[in-house]
Amino acid sequence: ALVDEGTAAAAPADPAGKEGHHFTGWDKTFDNITSDLTVTAQYAINTYTVRFYNWDGSLLLSCTADWNTAVETPTNVGTREDWTFTGWDKTYDAIVADTDIHAVWTPDFTVISTAEELMALANATSGFYGLTADLDLTGWDAAVTYELTNKVYAVTGGLTLPEGVTFTGDGHRITGLTGPLFGYVKGTIKNCIIDGANIKIRGIFGAFAAELSGKLDNCHVKNSTLVSGGDYSRIGLFAGDAVTGATFTECTTDEGSKVTGWRNLTIGGFVARAVGEVTFTDCESN
Repeated sequence: ALVDEGTAAAAPADPAGKEGHHFTGWDKTFDNITSDLTVTAQYAINTYTVRFYNWDGSLLLSCTADWNTAVETPTNVGTREDWTFTGWDKTYDAIVADTDIHAVWTPDFTVISTAEELMALANATSGFYGLTADLDLTGWDAAVTYELTNKVYAVTGGLTLPEGVTFTGDGHRITGLTGPLFGYVKGTIKNCIIDGANIKIRGIFGAFAAELSGKLDNCHVKNSTLVSGGDYSRIGLFAGDAVTGATFTECTTDEGSKVTGWRNLTIGGFVARAVGEVTFTDCESN
């Protein structure tokens, strides 16, 4: 542009600049031109915020990165029971915008997500299975019955969790139960919450099992009502009967859960009847 001596030059509109950079100004002043002058636009590289989050939403690392450069990943992902850390959900070797990156964890167990998959555990001989989300069993009809024969307590039917099979709720809730989760529990159930069970049948039952000879670890019954549908019933919030070898570890019930019924009823906060050596460790019934 041509300007008169001693006057100011008019700057052009901010130039578009180059990719990944932003305009910061000019390298010379031009408010009093006294000779030919070349003025050059100045640019700075863009800087972006990168945040790394763990599986539970906790922030692991917040850092900045220049445009199109890589960032170092956190080293403090920690451990997660029954899951394996497998990487990150986005690349981080060429950052070009503010970016949130989340840790990816893969379960060490076969995922159960439907009532039908849960029923199939009765056919398993070994293995590790579990939930990755709450499971609603409302309307589930597994044709499970727990009845009495000639006033002798007996479990007649129902699903079995076999010895050698472990089922984890992974801290999730099972809701909508109108019958015990299993008939016989010979394997292990852990980190599982039964919430809002409403069971009214006659016989031997609890929210988790009719009869337990396996293990319940960190399992909980909440907001549940178990009612005898007739006389000569045995009802515990966790199981009707616990027999030799059964163990309860860090299991709890809440104030919103109860067992009720009438005539010739045997009830218990955890089990109605313990037969043989049954172990309770750090458990609490409210």
